[in-house]
Amino acid sequence: MVGITGLPYTKILTLHLVTEGHSYGASVLHILTMCTRIAKLTLMIPKYFEVEDACAEICICDWLPNWRNENILLECLEEVTILYYRGEDDELDLLKLLVRGATGLRRIRIARYCSVADWEIEMLRADLRAYAEEVGRSQISLEVRQCNE
Repeated sequence: MVGITGLPYTKILTLHLVTEGHSYGASVLHILTMCTRIAKLTLMIPKYFEVEDACAEICICDWLPNWRNENILLECLEEVTILYYRGEDDELDLLKLLVRGATGLRRIRIARYCSVADWEIEMLRADLRAYAEEVGRSQISLEVRQCNE
């Protein structure tokens, strides 16, 4: 990924994540820094995704260890769709990063994985609403539905 320096004319970006058990937040952030003019982002998380407990010392998961605290300006991003959302900490942290950096974000659509409970989705809604208001993005619409298997 280091050799790719930019994707300047990208307006719609769909990432089908084949993670093989690794965390993907830092890698997605790296890709987003190369195409900051996207208007629509779709993340397709594998159905059977699971973060490994411990990766090797030199692992892509730790390539950007403080990625959650990074700031990225995605002023054209209007819509984010996440398929097979599980409610993992990395997923919520990535959503918060997008809410913080996407000044024009209008809609977040989440298709939740079947094992995510209703109460977890309500917590997600409350967390994202509170965070969006905290960073001045209260106009964001949040839609959540069950993934079709």
